[in-house]
Amino acid sequence: DVLRGELQALPTTVTLAVLAAVALRPAPAQTAADGVPPLPDCPDCNLIVIVVDTLRADHLGYHGYGRDTSPYLDSWVTHARRYDHCMAQATWTIPSTASLLTSTYPRTHRLQFGPGDTDAWHALPLELPTLAEVLGEAGWKTAAFIGNPVLRAKLGFDRGFEVFEHGSDEQFIRR
Repeated sequence: DVLRGELQALPTTVTLAVLAAVALRPAPAQTAADGVPPLPDCPDCNLIVIVVDTLRADHLGYHGYGRDTSPYLDSWVTHARRYDHCMAQATWTIPSTASLLTSTYPRTHRLQFGPGDTDAWHALPLELPTLAEVLGEAGWKTAAFIGNPVLRAKLGFDRGFEVFEHGSDEQFIRR
């Protein structure tokens, strides 16, 4: 509801590209066969990853902006863990989001070329696990709500999500 309120508060002229990935209520931690430490056992934890394309942090209230541009987000971050020193791995959406979901650089996932380059349109390599796949294997329920037209299932952005809804900004705002 907080995110929905924030989206409703945005001017209609703003094009918002959102990837909201939700992971809920993990199962108890188990020892991983590959030696990777298990996720912590936290039955009451939720993980919400919100990616907003081209959002300027210096125009958010919780970053000190003078206008009331983000009241719901400002309220939410007071109770959330916030990471202020993050760096995008690419200058545009597809490779940057692929890096976020796979924890790899664009040269590894190979979604680094510009939109006009046909090499850019292969899917994420299957040998690279996504955050949603890792969380799902650990027992988390996963969902993604995508408002960006380029983050398509055909590129592998749906991998590991039990629910993957792709729609326009207006469809998600009206909910």
